[in-house]
Amino acid sequence: MTYYSKGFVSGGYAAYCKPPFGGGYGHGSHGWGGGKHGWGHGKGGWGDCFPKYIPCPPKFQPWPKDDAWCPKPKPNPEPWCPKPEPKPEPQPNPKPEPKPDPKPEPKPELKPDDKGGCDDCIDDGNQNNSFGGIDKNPGNIIHAVPGEDGKSRTDGTAKKDTIYGTPNEDIINGGAGADVIYGGEGNDTLKGDDNGDTIYGQGGKDYLQGGNGNDYLNGGTGADIMLGGDGNDIYYVDDKGDEVREFGNLNAGHDTVLSEISYTLTDNVEDLILMGYSNLDGTGNSLNNTINGNGGDNKLYGLAGDDCLVGKDGNDYLDGGIGNDVLIGGAGDDTYFFGQGYGYDIIEDNGGCDTLVFGEGICASDVILTKEGDDLSITFCNSSDSILVGDWFAGSNNQIESFKFADGSSYEVKGIGASLALDQIQDQAQVAVC
Repeated sequence: MTYYSKGFVSGGYAAYCKPPFGGGYGHGSHGWGGGKHGWGHGKGGWGDCFPKYIPCPPKFQPWPKDDAWCPKPKPNPEPWCPKPEPKPEPQPNPKPEPKPDPKPEPKPELKPDDKGGCDDCIDDGNQNNSFGGIDKNPGNIIHAVPGEDGKSRTDGTAKKDTIYGTPNEDIINGGAGADVIYGGEGNDTLKGDDNGDTIYGQGGKDYLQGGNGNDYLNGGTGADIMLGGDGNDIYYVDDKGDEVREFGNLNAGHDTVLSEISYTLTDNVEDLILMGYSNLDGTGNSLNNTINGNGGDNKLYGLAGDDCLVGKDGNDYLDGGIGNDVLIGGAGDDTYFFGQGYGYDIIEDNGGCDTLVFGEGICASDVILTKEGDDLSITFCNSSDSILVGDWFAGSNNQIESFKFADGSSYEVKGIGASLALDQIQDQAQVAVC
């Protein structure tokens, strides 16, 4: 606000600022103000009213009648100096809002093609259909339903299905998953695919086909046909009418038959395991076979190929056939057969009273015994054939107790060293013409 001074005025007026500031403005000759006043001279002057000049009034203001030296302030006067704007208070840096955890993507719904037209599928609770080495989630439990003709026709899905047939004739295609299929009591046609399937024919005369994965095929009772395809397949045989078929590339898989009956391996199947405790025979083929006996008295024949025959606990007869074979007798009283032209065989004996039988064309006078480390080497005059009895000199359990020849002669060699065995055989031998 501007205040006017009471005093001498000559052609002008004086003014000063609101205390505590001083200053004035003159117009005309000169003017002055009292208190914390200022003064001006000439046409105009300036005062030190902070922070800007005070404008001259349009004309001289008369003295107030109440003899007051300054007028009453106008209501809501404009300040002569702007108040300094308050400094904004410092604001804390806003903390970044935490990002919410991403929501898990929903599982894709099965498309109609995925269900393979299976409207009655039940989730299997992710049970493991793992024989083929592949487990897919989710899976289905499917029960076949007979048609009007009494037969059922069922297609599995692309998942790992467990499918149950009916007591009647069933046609079941498992689909692309690692499936488990049960045929039931009828004459069934059961097919898997390439992801490794487990198929049980159960009752009836069934046809089982596993595809190109690692399959387990068990025909059950009845004369069944089992076809595994490529992959490392296992077949379970329990009927003389069962037929195992393996086609295609010989290098496509390594296959095994588990048999409750005497069995001869079919083409393209490598291994045979006899089950149970019955006295069973097992015969290989032209491949390199591994044939395992059971708890009974077994006769095992390797035929051609480089075979391994394992007799287990019974009194076993092991004949490797032509090829370089390994014969393992087990704990019983075992008999090993070696024929002319058989090649090179290794015998591992493990207790019992054991016999080595030589075939036609091998005479006692042809036998040459040599100690090689702890092993006994048996060679023959005018032949490249040979036998190695492992660890003969390491213990009596590893020794063969008698040698028998085709002419009926037999020589006990139990407990004697290799250096004495030939002498004893020759001393006991009658004259033989070979």
